[in-house]
Amino acid sequence: MRRCIAANAVAVAILLGGPAVPEGAAEPPTDSEVRRLVARAAKRTSVHADRATIDEALEKAGVSAATVARLWHAVDAAVLPGGGGRLEEFLLLTREPEWLALRDEFAEFLSLHGIERIEKKTVARIRRHPGVHSFPDVRELDVASAKRLRGEQDDAWRAAVELPAVRSLTPAAADAVAKCPTILMLPALTDLSAETAAALARHEGAGLVLGGLRRLEPAAAEALAAYPPLQDLLLPDLESLDSIPLAKRLAAQDVVFLPRVSRLSTDVAAALQGEAGGMLVLAGLVELPERIASELAEAGFHGITLDGGVLAAATARALAPHPGPLVLTGTHGVSVAVATALDSHASDLVLQHVTRLPAAVAAALPGSDHLLALPAVRELDAAAAAELAVTGPLSLPSLHVLDEEAAMALADHPHLLQLDGLRGLAPAVARALGRHRGDLMLGGLETIDAATAAGLASCPGQLHLDSVTRIDRAAAATLLQRRQPLWISGLQGVEQLDSPELARLIAARIDDPSLPFVTAIDGPDAAGIAAALAESRGELMLPALKRITVRALSALLRKREIDMPAVGELTVVADPGGGADDFVDPR
Repeated sequence: MRRCIAANAVAVAILLGGPAVPEGAAEPPTDSEVRRLVARAAKRTSVHADRATIDEALEKAGVSAATVARLWHAVDAAVLPGGGGRLEEFLLLTREPEWLALRDEFAEFLSLHGIERIEKKTVARIRRHPGVHSFPDVRELDVASAKRLRGEQDDAWRAAVELPAVRSLTPAAADAVAKCPTILMLPALTDLSAETAAALARHEGAGLVLGGLRRLEPAAAEALAAYPPLQDLLLPDLESLDSIPLAKRLAAQDVVFLPRVSRLSTDVAAALQGEAGGMLVLAGLVELPERIASELAEAGFHGITLDGGVLAAATARALAPHPGPLVLTGTHGVSVAVATALDSHASDLVLQHVTRLPAAVAAALPGSDHLLALPAVRELDAAAAAELAVTGPLSLPSLHVLDEEAAMALADHPHLLQLDGLRGLAPAVARALGRHRGDLMLGGLETIDAATAAGLASCPGQLHLDSVTRIDRAAAATLLQRRQPLWISGLQGVEQLDSPELARLIAARIDDPSLPFVTAIDGPDAAGIAAALAESRGELMLPALKRITVRALSALLRKREIDMPAVGELTVVADPGGGADDFVDPR
């Protein structure tokens, strides 16, 4: 990717659904109010935070647990540029008022109601806010306001500007706003003249997103084709792509996101010759002739997203030679014939929206060494699990419940099995998964008890428990005995080291361990905890340490590679039962 995914995500989606325009404009905010808006936004939770952090923030904001659950379901089911469920892109893509309202709970969104003309002082206040600046009450962008969006010459905006109420632009206003150094988003355009298109094609920011446009006049499409290829041009509402020059221009960028284009001609399909690493999203196609499928398979894109419902066996066979990931959207899934026709596909296969997988379809899916992802499957019976056990690497991130029979059926699966949706495991299920022959990823587990650890410890492949932040003494001791690879990087997020067993597990399995939230090593096990940490590989980091016992400090100071506060800054307390007599102050 030429730019970071965060910038790409902002550019990709906002135009599919900007926020609703209120009936009556509010009073414009004063300068001090704008300052307060920016300050409040900076204190909100980031849209890039992990789900647990976001859930907690939304709960504190009064959002019900049921609404949060529906939000994540909607995110997981969304058609997004890269094919995966990402909240930041979803909030930019969605048209639903309920989800648009949640933007105000995140640091990256700043909505400036009441402003009808953009003033220089407003731009000066918001330009360092690293997110989306939305002006929902700017209905006509005059030339003066457009010029003010340029900012000062030395401005380095880290943002996107959204104008969700602007329906059309004059060529003069377009020429002025083309100097805006941010991503520029116009989600609600109703028409675009060739002159305005030519002016926007000179935009100097990182990306240009033009929504609302279902069709483009040939002259306007040709004018947009002049937009520099190192910047993203997105037309998310376009239903008909008829321009060969524009198709060639779009194919030259990282993501060709055309989720509403319903049909392609052979000539336009042939013009979509992508760059290595690029993504093509055509999830709105209602028909896919075999010859078009062949053109797309050979178009050079890294990944292709299509609606699986348009595939017949013949078109699936035509797509199968595509060398990169193939993402098929739609809840209807694929037929046995289509699954069989894709058997020769040699890269990742993602059935984006399939919630239930019949055993017959599972049996027909490709059995390659590449990933087969089923991100929306929520139920898996033993019969389907048994068929999936003979496929390649498998990801089931939405599977929140797994019974013992299905887990036992998956035990013979010899490849990577990713079950990041599981938040807890019954002991019998843990024992069954512990017999899984391939690598096992359980990224949703945050707590490991003794029974779960005992069940999983014998897993012969790599065991990934990277989200675990709570583990009891017995579980830590069990996992410490495991000889096969174990990944537990999440334990670096603990706030308290409860036992020497936990400390030994961290020291043995994490190179250069960093414990930024540990503020104290005290209590009866303090010396043992410190001695275990001192045996860690590489540098040990305890930047927030404030309180420690005498013997624990003595043990830590035996480690040469350690980053911790100076001894004089620590509160050193006696060990329970004494122990100060053998301590020598290093000063």
